[in-house]
Amino acid sequence: MERSSYAEAIELNENYVTGAWFSNNFLDEHMTYSATVFRQDQSTFSGADFGDGQFGAQGRLTFLPLYECEGRHLLHLGISYGWRNGTNNLATSPDRTFELRARPELRDDDPAGSPSGAQLVPNANSNRLVDTGPIAAENDYLLGLELLYIRGPFSVQTEWGWNFLDGAYGVAPSGFTLNPPIIPRQDYTFYGGYIQLAYSLTGEARGYDRQYGTLSRNYFTGPGVLSNAWLVRDEDGRLNWGLGAWEIAARYSYVDLNDGSGLQRIQGGVMDG
Repeated sequence: MERSSYAEAIELNENYVTGAWFSNNFLDEHMTYSATVFRQDQSTFSGADFGDGQFGAQGRLTFLPLYECEGRHLLHLGISYGWRNGTNNLATSPDRTFELRARPELRDDDPAGSPSGAQLVPNANSNRLVDTGPIAAENDYLLGLELLYIRGPFSVQTEWGWNFLDGAYGVAPSGFTLNPPIIPRQDYTFYGGYIQLAYSLTGEARGYDRQYGTLSRNYFTGPGVLSNAWLVRDEDGRLNWGLGAWEIAARYSYVDLNDGSGLQRIQGGVMDG
């Protein structure tokens, strides 16, 4: 229903990038690779956000050691690695900055109370509860692991990853001033992940796309929903209904944005849910 805090913080919540993407599959669609080089698009989508550099690259390999019953029984494994060289997201500052942050996964937002779209209730659930603040650094590296197991109507999926901030030299840039500066330059590691269990009460199995090594855009595999949902009266005036598809699911997530010690410690916070 909402993306995990791991995706928001450790994976930098990158919704859009502009670049080139390459992918292919082999070993009878039991292995895939993808690679991309791109330039990050800032959340404000403003030309003022774009400066020199701001490039990134990402690669991913997936393996399908088990695939049976036309996809109703499978095991998927994956690994990804990426690099970012920072974004000049402060128009008055030359410093390349990174900011890791996440909202809770159950959240609300009521912007209707303000003409500008700001929150009516301060610190409501759409605020970021963990946040490193902008950190000026040379590079950022991302490593991610993933597992998906499907057996009929049951599925478990999990991801765990690390965000390595390389050569951090300041916190919260303001203009051309680092406040405070980090001397000597430091490396930081932040990490997190989630595990999600799901069971289809009506017997459907999760869909999987072997061409790209991902969950399918069609939520269920094969014919999809086994019985559509409807509630009408038939020609005799009696209620006629279809059950539809019902699933029960639970997810636990964790993210740790604390690292370092003393005056050089980054205290972004820890959140689980």
